[in-house]
Amino acid sequence: MNPHDLTDADRIDLMEQCFSSVEEVCSQLSDDDWDRLTDLEGWSVKDNLSHLLSYETIINGGARAPENIDISSATWVKNDFQAFNEREVEWRRATPAKELLEEYREVTAARAKRLREMDDVAWSTDMPTPFGPMPARDMIGIRMMDFFYHDQDIRRAVGRGGGLDGDVARVAFHRLSTMAMPRVVVKGSGAPDGTTVAFDITPEQWAFAIAVDAGRGALVARPPAPTVRLVCDLATFFCLCGGRWTPERVKEEGRVTIHGDEALGEKIVDAMTVIP
Repeated sequence: MNPHDLTDADRIDLMEQCFSSVEEVCSQLSDDDWDRLTDLEGWSVKDNLSHLLSYETIINGGARAPENIDISSATWVKNDFQAFNEREVEWRRATPAKELLEEYREVTAARAKRLREMDDVAWSTDMPTPFGPMPARDMIGIRMMDFFYHDQDIRRAVGRGGGLDGDVARVAFHRLSTMAMPRVVVKGSGAPDGTTVAFDITPEQWAFAIAVDAGRGALVARPPAPTVRLVCDLATFFCLCGGRWTPERVKEEGRVTIHGDEALGEKIVDAMTVIP
């Protein structure tokens, strides 16, 4: 699904899918599951839910975490954006998981209602975000990516797969493959004109290729003999692009294999983390 082709009704439907997918997996968790660590340093399953809840609460006009919350023990925090996220999560750490889940249900139901009530003017109006003011339509795209990734973080941690073959996953994949990976190939790895890179992702319907011409990367039909061929599964592609798994990890564990120009392939894999 091309994010540029989405209607406002599509955006509402996709956000409701995001809300319900997280609710569905979290409603099945045991007490021990909530404390399982995820691929995000320092964050448990419960912390991932707290993070999603915090943003939807703020968008709905709810309270933010106090600025004076102590997050000094969170050594993984490297910038103001991460500090903001950490304060929101820390603020909720003492709240029982089942209470957070119930609050999540209430907040996302209210958020879905507000989305359904928005008109074209509201969708086009700038709203404050951690990345600066942007139209509500653009912010929804960011929220979809955030929900998709944290939903997957939770599912991997508790061993409950799902969500990799739905519409939200397709939107996330389209953003990464058509918008981010051409820049990764050209600017991230310095691939010269004439380079072709095949991303052989399994299942095979997710495979795509990029060619470099005039200093720009663009999607093309898969060439018979690409300069570089990267082979991985869909979960690895998402985890690498989202910074959940490091390039070193995926290479050491054999989750990505490189064929053709190995040196260039290494540079591409090293540059594929595009989501902070």
